[in-house]
Amino acid sequence: MKDPRMDELAGSLVKYSVELNPGELVYIEVKGMEALELGKALVEAASKAGAVPFWYYNDEDISRPFVEHATKAQFEKWGQFHKGIMQQVDAYIAVRGSSNPYNHSDLPEENVRDFSVAYWNEVHSVRVNEKKWCVLRFPNPTMAVLAGRSTRWMEDFYYRVCTLDYSL
Repeated sequence: MKDPRMDELAGSLVKYSVELNPGELVYIEVKGMEALELGKALVEAASKAGAVPFWYYNDEDISRPFVEHATKAQFEKWGQFHKGIMQQVDAYIAVRGSSNPYNHSDLPEENVRDFSVAYWNEVHSVRVNEKKWCVLRFPNPTMAVLAGRSTRWMEDFYYRVCTLDYSL
């Protein structure tokens, strides 16, 4: 069952964090199965605001075979492709909810580095320097474990902080 606080958070991200306007293109990146419901709420909130959402599901389990086997040239092409998308949008919202953020830790270091460099050099600089953007983690059991708290506590804390009216 969807947590009703997701709609409130999605509305806040769209209206306050990136201040979407009608007709603007917004790139919504969702990482991790647990973050999918918030991703759906973001698509809905952006659509209701008159914006045009583009969504992308990104997960270490999906990217792992690419990171493991791709060449430097493939990583560069991947980065250029994503840069082209980022250049076309007005805003970017990412929700990161990986169940295991270490899923690439046993892959060849050179590949992980080349994958990261392709993203950071090509895509990240466009996002940070030219776009309205917001990146947030999604509360999940992994986040709770890392904080030494229960999942319920982490979710309540997360929504209290993330749905606070920061415009005051």
